[in-house]
Amino acid sequence: ILTTCHLTVRSSDGPLSSFRIKLPPRARLISEKQPTFTISQVGNGTAKPKTAADDNLFDVKVLQPSSEPILIKLVTRQAIPARSSTTRVDVGAFEVLDAVRQSGHIALQVNGDASPW
Repeated sequence: ILTTCHLTVRSSDGPLSSFRIKLPPRARLISEKQPTFTISQVGNGTAKPKTAADDNLFDVKVLQPSSEPILIKLVTRQAIPARSSTTRVDVGAFEVLDAVRQSGHIALQVNGDASPW
């Protein structure tokens, strides 16, 4: 499953400089260069041992902190199990950790032969 996520993150406490996001289960981030922020997996490049829980956690650093909303595009790939008549896929959700309020929607597009839902 290839997923494109568009996040709009804003702060009510002044300029936003960093935050942490959690990807859906089994999702792997496909790196893209971004002009306004850097993103790095939690535990990479630190002395702290990386845990399985860190696999889907990422730190986002805003290059020029701002009080304006920050727009972020994330692309992920998620492996799905071998197809059977009972296969269900949990596409999960993207989460901005410690956010006071979150909302969103997911649109699915199926290509090829798909069982009716």
